[in-house]
Amino acid sequence: MKRYRYSQWDGQQAFADVEADDVLDEAVDDLLQHGDLTWTLRRLFERGLTLRGGRRVEGIRDLLKRLQQMKRDAAGQFDMQSLFDALKQQIEQLSQSHLAQMNRMLQALNDLLQQRDRGLNPALDDFLKQFGHYFPNLEHADLDSLMEALQDQIRQMQELLEAMPDDMRQALEQLLQQKFSDPQLQQQLQQLAQQWERLARLAQFGFQGNDPLSIEEGLRMADRFDLIDEIEQMLRRLPHEDRLRELDMERVRDLLGEEAYERLRRLQELIGLLEKVGYVHRVGERFELTPRGIRKLGERALRHIFSLLERGQFGPHDTSLHGHGDFHHADATKPYEYGDRFDPDLGRTLMNALSREGYGTPVRITPTDFEVYQPEFLTRAATVLMLDMSLSMEYYGRFPAAKKVTLALHTLIKSQFPRDSLQIIGFYSYAEELHVDELPFLVIDGITPGTNLQHGFMLARKWLGRQSGPNKHIIVITDGQPTVHYEAGQWHFRYPPTRATLRETLREVKRVTDSGIQLSVFMLDDDPTLVSFVDQMTRINRGRAFYVTSETLGQYLLVDYLRKKRVRV
Repeated sequence: MKRYRYSQWDGQQAFADVEADDVLDEAVDDLLQHGDLTWTLRRLFERGLTLRGGRRVEGIRDLLKRLQQMKRDAAGQFDMQSLFDALKQQIEQLSQSHLAQMNRMLQALNDLLQQRDRGLNPALDDFLKQFGHYFPNLEHADLDSLMEALQDQIRQMQELLEAMPDDMRQALEQLLQQKFSDPQLQQQLQQLAQQWERLARLAQFGFQGNDPLSIEEGLRMADRFDLIDEIEQMLRRLPHEDRLRELDMERVRDLLGEEAYERLRRLQELIGLLEKVGYVHRVGERFELTPRGIRKLGERALRHIFSLLERGQFGPHDTSLHGHGDFHHADATKPYEYGDRFDPDLGRTLMNALSREGYGTPVRITPTDFEVYQPEFLTRAATVLMLDMSLSMEYYGRFPAAKKVTLALHTLIKSQFPRDSLQIIGFYSYAEELHVDELPFLVIDGITPGTNLQHGFMLARKWLGRQSGPNKHIIVITDGQPTVHYEAGQWHFRYPPTRATLRETLREVKRVTDSGIQLSVFMLDDDPTLVSFVDQMTRINRGRAFYVTSETLGQYLLVDYLRKKRVRV
């Protein structure tokens, strides 16, 4: 007889190895867009991951589909009528002598239980000699094992009738009543009959196949379906309740096959991966980034921006640049590292390749051979990044990119220029200082209107005034003109912006300039009125202006920062 198999796993299929950084890479954009780590991880676990090279890691959604397909496959293969016929035949074959012997067995078992209740030590030898054939799989000759074996048999009998449609189940119940007409036997077997309803729910899957289904196979299928339902409930509550770790994975392997076992095991590992390496921790049913996780998030943002630069996606500026600055390098060189400006010393690079490969042609150069000129850096720089948090940044989807480049700049400064300092200031109806740890979860409230550049410049100028050294810089990321200003002891909001708002903002730009602070403005909109106003700011300050998109903001901003660092002292 053909037997149904739930998987064709042969051990050769390879699952992609997943590292915590892969998970974080996939989570960065969603987290920066929505500011909710728990929601981000839930969405990530649902859809799965696509790794470098196109390798796929299945998520909750994929697993749920596979589990449902297992049920449909079974329903399309087996015939429920065969299970009914097997049950009916088994009951009809019970003779009066069989029933009488079963009655004696149950009575003897009750006597053993009563002996134990009275504190006696019941002997099982005589019982097993007479009735041992009822318990062929008994592992230990003690009363507890005997009761467990009987309960397993009762459970299995219950499962048989559970699988039956109503008409089949009623027919079997009538047949049982005829066979077990003895009131005493009926009472002893009442629990048995009550538990015969478990497999009835198999009928809801509409079995339409032709393969016969034996009692043993039906019981095993019910176990499979129970396990599938249990797993489905666990999957639907992830990651708020991570109960997957409670699963008996050997039971999964036995009932659902090696492939399902491997997929669930990989999902278990995926969910716990960020916790294991210390990037996130649980607070009740929610996840939070640890300080290490925030640092790693910045590293991934920085790496992503530099990867775009390496692929040549950084093109010419869309507006003219005001001010000046040139690249210079000293004679010292260093091995090329990720994030370095690619300014190679070809002679040293070739010598590195020759010393590694030996003399001869052709000379094969690998990335580790490259030596680049070591730039001379300014002694110290203090920078304020002013981040537009107005409604338009949220409405047009520009805010996540702005947060991402801010994280990347913070990481670049901390890792490459530790003597530099960075302060983040968010501005909307007013301005406020922000900590980098807030950035991933920062969202625009959608209620408070306004773009208060004037207040942002005020706070930036005050903070920079407390920093030592001559090299001070303000970076502005914005997509609109100022609409709020402070005058005569009051804040004034007006859209479109009034002349007074523009005038007071430009006055603050003049104060910034008089303090020796250089200005760089990154415009995320090419509206002519915005371009005109930014041009006025950069003329006053002799700073730089860039028109960028959300996709190119990171490349422009980081290159501009590095350009300021690579000048001759």
